[in-house]
Amino acid sequence: GYGTSSKFLNFWVIFLCNGALLWSAYGLVRFSPEAAGSGLPEVKCILSGIELGNFLKPRVLLAKSLGLMLVLGAALPVGK
Repeated sequence: GYGTSSKFLNFWVIFLCNGALLWSAYGLVRFSPEAAGSGLPEVKCILSGIELGNFLKPRVLLAKSLGLMLVLGAALPVGK
């Protein structure tokens, strides 16, 4: 069976993985602040003719893509 040391180790592994995901999310938002949020209001603005200078940059695409990969890898729900 599992001993207390195994449960303790499992707790710390999960805790450290969650901390790593938290810091990666923080790093992505610091890397590209425009990538924070869902992006739906920005897309609505673009479709209505308002020009957003920094939203359609490769840096935002990279941050959104990495964020999506992290969310899907963590098995979190994405979309509706």
